[in-house]
Amino acid sequence: MTRSTVQPEPLRLWRLEQNDEGLRLHISAHWNVHQIAVEDDQGPRQEWEYDQIRFIVPYEGTREAVDAFLVAQEARLLLIAKTLWEAKHDAPTLTDAEKGLAIDQQTGCAITTKIHPLVGIEEQIGILRADLAALHVALGVDPTDDLVRLNDIATAQINAAKAEKEAL
Repeated sequence: MTRSTVQPEPLRLWRLEQNDEGLRLHISAHWNVHQIAVEDDQGPRQEWEYDQIRFIVPYEGTREAVDAFLVAQEARLLLIAKTLWEAKHDAPTLTDAEKGLAIDQQTGCAITTKIHPLVGIEEQIGILRADLAALHVALGVDPTDDLVRLNDIATAQINAAKAEKEAL
């Protein structure tokens, strides 16, 4: 853990680097921040102790919008930082809620990139159903009876939509 006499912000921008693709943000992330009592040859005082990691994020916006980007993306960047810290130290740091949030964000990004704005709700259901089935297989988890029932309903809606489109 890192110690400091100054309480850290969750994210700190160290440097902006210009490259051909845009900007690269050099960031340090801080979590598990708590105050501790320290006593040494200088006497007793309060310090802050926390976990931290530094990493680089590509950014395509303007320099003027960097602060707003960091504020808007703080939770996501902290999840990325904690995931990087876990990989570097081979030790868990994400809470169960954060793990769920990370999975939700990954799934949301995958869904967003797969769904075209003109795709109908039935196609969206089909994409979600396929992603959910793949997730169950990857995790080695058997679907619940409710999920099987809902999957059957989704499959019926998808097939009805396909038939309707073919009739047009």
